[in-house]
Amino acid sequence: LFKDDNAEEEKEEVARREERQQTHVETESNAIFLRHANATQVYSGYAETVQFPRSRRRTEKMIELLVRNLEVHIHSFQDDAKQASRTVVNVRDVEIADCLNTSNWRKFLCYWHHPRIQRESGSPMVHLTLEALRPDPTRPLVRDHRLKLSVLPLRFNVDQDAADFLQTFFAPPTASGPTSQGRSSGVDPTATFFEAVTVRPAVVKIDYKPKHVNYDTLRHGDRSQLINLLPIEGLELTLKRVVLTQVHGW
Repeated sequence: LFKDDNAEEEKEEVARREERQQTHVETESNAIFLRHANATQVYSGYAETVQFPRSRRRTEKMIELLVRNLEVHIHSFQDDAKQASRTVVNVRDVEIADCLNTSNWRKFLCYWHHPRIQRESGSPMVHLTLEALRPDPTRPLVRDHRLKLSVLPLRFNVDQDAADFLQTFFAPPTASGPTSQGRSSGVDPTATFFEAVTVRPAVVKIDYKPKHVNYDTLRHGDRSQLINLLPIEGLELTLKRVVLTQVHGW
């Protein structure tokens, strides 16, 4: 009888190799799981540490647009029909969340439960209809449009910090280069042409909380700073029906 030491060592080496491979596979699977989950934490595996960079997004200074139950219906008609298409957009609920840490309110815009206006079950908060018409049968590609918009009662809770944030965010970019000369001031023939734009009557309630007044711009004639002198509480407005005709472009 004799003992084969080489065989025993080979078995131990094979066992150690399999264990290392299994550990490596488990570490890679966990790292892949965290990567797909967009993890920002540090995961310590069996053999290595996987670290992911954190997002630089400033969550303490932002405004969110929340849209619930968005429906879009598009109807197309025959080529010889006067009406080319009809698009209907319904939004069940719309909210604008004020996430600025300096604001006193959290809902910049939401539905207003008006005491004298009852909301029907399932009615959309925003209803938009866009119709495309063929004004000339000999030119089927030419389109005229009709736009109709209706909204339910709206409630605005406006903090001055949120108003300044939106004004800065939507401000048009300043032209850095020289302006072009001799450009035609006529209407762009490729722009969308609206035969009529109709906005139905709406009611809104506004609360506004000012925080500071820029007296320098007020001295230079900026009268919009007068609104920051006093707060506005429970201002109810009834917006009349608006009809625009012969509108070029959006």
